[in-house]
Amino acid sequence: MTGLAPLPIEIEPWKTEATGAGNRWIYRFANSYGASVVQGPYTYGGGYGLYELAVLAFNGNDWALTYDTPVTDEVIGWLDIPEVAEKLAAIAALPDGHDAYSKAKKSRDEAMQRMREAAKSLREAAQS
Repeated sequence: MTGLAPLPIEIEPWKTEATGAGNRWIYRFANSYGASVVQGPYTYGGGYGLYELAVLAFNGNDWALTYDTPVTDEVIGWLDIPEVAEKLAAIAALPDGHDAYSKAKKSRDEAMQRMREAAKSLREAAQS
C-alpha cells in the first residue's frame, strides 16, 4: 500500500495508489470480485469530493474491469462515502466470480482489437 489513507469505511483496501487520474483505492474480496474507487479532477464527481467506482474481476493478483454484474454494467460516478460503502458491500456479496476475470479480459481484448481496427481504417482513409 502507498501512503494514501484508506477511505473512512469499515472495508479496508487491498491496495492504494496515486494515479494521473487521482487517488485510487483497490478492494478485493474472497468471491474473486473487487472494486476500483477513484477520486480526482477527471473522475465523475471528483471535483466535488465525490468518488467513481468500477467493479473488478480478479485472477490471482491480476484484475480487469467487468461490466457484467448485478451491481452495475458501467462505471458509477458521483458517489459519496456511504454510497461507496454500500456498493462495496454489494460487490462482496456477489456469488463466486472465478470465471468473471476471463470474461472481462476477453471483452477488454475484443474492444482493444476493434479500436486498433478503427484506428487503422482512419489512417488508411487519411492517406487516400
